[in-house]
Amino acid sequence: VMVGIIDPGLIALAVSLFLFPIYSTPSVRGRLIRWLGSLGKSGDEQQKAAAIAALVGNGADAHAVLETATALFRCLRVSRLEPADLADSGLKSPRAAQSQVAPAPATSAEDLAKKTEAAKPGEVDAFFSHSWRDEETAPGQKFEALARWAAKQGADRRSLSSEASDPTIWLDKACINQDNVDKALLCLPVFLASCKGLLCVAG
Repeated sequence: VMVGIIDPGLIALAVSLFLFPIYSTPSVRGRLIRWLGSLGKSGDEQQKAAAIAALVGNGADAHAVLETATALFRCLRVSRLEPADLADSGLKSPRAAQSQVAPAPATSAEDLAKKTEAAKPGEVDAFFSHSWRDEETAPGQKFEALARWAAKQGADRRSLSSEASDPTIWLDKACINQDNVDKALLCLPVFLASCKGLLCVAG
C-alpha cells in the first residue's frame, strides 16, 4: 500500500481544465467568467471550488454551495479510527454479496459519523482518497498505512512543539451525511479545497 500527499491546488486546477471543455456552452461559460471575475483578488480556494461544484451541479448557485459545504464540513481524528471503521464502506454491493469470503465486522456509517467533529476550512490535514475494494484483497493494510502516516505527522508536530499533534482527515464514510448524500456530493470540490492536502492510499 502506497501513501502520498498531493497539493489540493493542483487537483483543483486539473479538475478545472477537465471540466471546462465539457461545460463550456455559451451560457455556462458566461456564468463561469462572471463568477471568477467576481472573486477578484480576494477569491480563495474554497470559493473557486464552489464555482466548479456549481458548474457540475447543473447551474447550482456557487454561493449557496459554499455556504452548504461550510455548514456540512466535518473531520475525523485518525486516533479515533479502528480497523473495523475501514473494513467496509457500509454500502451493500452485488460484488460483496457474491464474495465467497466472509466480510470482516465493519462499523456502520452512522456509528462512524458519531466520531467526527465540525471543522473549519483550512484546518483539516488531509482529504483521504482510497478505494473500499482494497479491503477485498488486502484487508487491514489501508488502516495500517493511514496509522503510519498519522504517527509520522504527530511526531513531526511534537518536534515543533505543536499543540495539535493528532492529525485529522476527511473520510467519505464518516463525513458525508448519509441522510442527504446528493447535497454532500455536490460539495465535494469544496471539501477537498478545505483540506490542507490530499492523502492518497493506493492499494
